[in-house]
Amino acid sequence: MRKHLLGAAATDPNWTPRFSAKNPFVTAPVKRIGTRGMVVSWFPTWKGGRRMEPLRRYVHIDMAFLLEADPEVERWSATEGHPLMVPFAAVRDPRAPDFVARSGGRHFAIYVRAGDEDGVPDSGDLARRGYVNRVVRVAELATDACLPVARDILYFRTADVPDGTDLSAMNLLLGPRPPKTLGGLHQALDGGLAWGQVLSLVGRGLVRVKLAPVIDGGTAITGVNPEGWR
Repeated sequence: MRKHLLGAAATDPNWTPRFSAKNPFVTAPVKRIGTRGMVVSWFPTWKGGRRMEPLRRYVHIDMAFLLEADPEVERWSATEGHPLMVPFAAVRDPRAPDFVARSGGRHFAIYVRAGDEDGVPDSGDLARRGYVNRVVRVAELATDACLPVARDILYFRTADVPDGTDLSAMNLLLGPRPPKTLGGLHQALDGGLAWGQVLSLVGRGLVRVKLAPVIDGGTAITGVNPEGWR
């Protein structure tokens, strides 16, 4: 390559053209998260509108599994992501619960605690608003017998089911002689569904049961919601 500009006087013989190499990797702008503190995971929920709940500790993931899979829990939220749901000026306030949930018309303030020495502080206005305090120990949470079942329910929640299955199940459950158990529902649907597809009805909120260490054909159906979790 010539070491001078075309049509111009020769330049310094030691001159060499330099090119400014552009970085091929474009750094995306950092998206600011409207939460306080580090977020270690985002958990999807269908209850109360589909959204992603930010979790601040890894031990909170198991609690989120149980709350999301339990058909009796109508709505839950990690208070880290929704500071306006609790009457505290800052989420870091030690009185703030880790989760709030609504189940059976009652509201719960859930505190995930590492040791027996960590009790529930006075939640002040939350108690006056009717919230019931509930303490969950980390050691008990990790070995909760319902946790594997909760994972199965959420795993099969998006399973493909044949067209018309939801309508057929609702017609049976709202009919004059509804099946009383999941096994009865499975049989009434002519047994054409795999068990995971029956669990899909539970995971999507169409069929309600009690979350237990074992959910099988003998599990009693406690409620029906034709709209599911919307």
